[in-house]
Amino acid sequence: MITMFRSNTITDRILVLYLSILFIFGALISWIFWIWRDGLLTPHETAEIMIGPIMTLGPFAILLDIIITVGIVRLLRRGQQSATALSSKDEE
Repeated sequence: MITMFRSNTITDRILVLYLSILFIFGALISWIFWIWRDGLLTPHETAEIMIGPIMTLGPFAILLDIIITVGIVRLLRRGQQSATALSSKDEE
């Protein structure tokens, strides 16, 4: 059983990696569909529209990435600690 990304077996690690890739792929496809909501564009036009928000954020994009990454890591660690506490209580 997968307990908050704490993988004990190689199968769990592969499953978490696979689900992560699917999530990222789904997010990117959703973004492209949002861009194409008024009709298809050429690849060049699509790339220009996708780069627009990134250029607008500029250096703050890195800061935003760091904040989001730290938040996710803290949530995962909190989940690991609670899962470890629950498993130690079950063993007693």
